Amino acid sequence: MAKPWKRHCATFWNRSSRTIPHDRLRALIRQRIVDGSVLAVLEQGLKAGVLEELKGWQPTERGTPQGAVVSPLLANVYLNPLDHQVVQQGWAMTRDTDDFIIQCRSQAEAQAALEAVRQWVEAEGLQLHPTKTRIVNTTAEGFDFLGWHFRGGKKRPGYGLSEADHRKWPNRWFAAPGLFSLEHGSCAYG
Repeated sequence: MAKPWKRHCATFWNRSSRTIPHDRLRALIRQRIVDGSVLAVLEQGLKAGVLEELKGWQPTERGTPQGAVVSPLLANVYLNPLDHQVVQQGWAMTRDTDDFIIQCRSQAEAQAALEAVRQWVEAEGLQLHPTKTRIVNTTAEGFDFLGWHFRGGKKRPGYGLSEADHRKWPNRWFAAPGLFSLEHGSCAYG
C-alpha cells in the first residue's frame, strides 16, 4: 500500500520558461545580484532572441532563452517564492526547473494545491500547461516525471526507455536528486 502522503499528486508542467515576464525576473535577480557586469550578461541573455525555422531571428519578449545554460537558473530564481509558499502550506513538492509535482494525502488536498498554484502562477504572469497539469491518484493511475513513470508507490523507466538506458549517464545523473525526494517525500527548504 502506498504511503498516505503519496496517494495523490498534483502534477504540474509549467510554461514558465517561455512566459516569465522579464521585468519581474529582473527585479528578483537584482535582489540577489548587485554586480553590474553580471546583470549586464543576464540582460543580454534575456534579449538574445531565438532562431526559428522559416521565421528567422525572433526577439525574446518573455521567458528565458530556450536551450541556454542559464535558463534553468533563471526559472529557479523566478519560482523560488512558489517553493516557499508550498512549504508553508505543508505540502511536499518536487520540482525540476519548471516541472513539478506536489504530493498530497487526499483528493481534496490535491485540489487545494492545484487551486493555490493556479492562483500563484496567474498572479505572477505565468501559465500552467493546460493538458499536462492534473491530479493523479498514484495507486490507480501513474505519471511520468524526470524520465521515470511513477505508479502504485513504484518507479520504473518512463518515456519508452529501458531500465538499462536509465542506468547510463546522463539519465541517472540528472534524475537522481529529484528521485530521492520523490521516493522519500522530502522537500526541505530553510
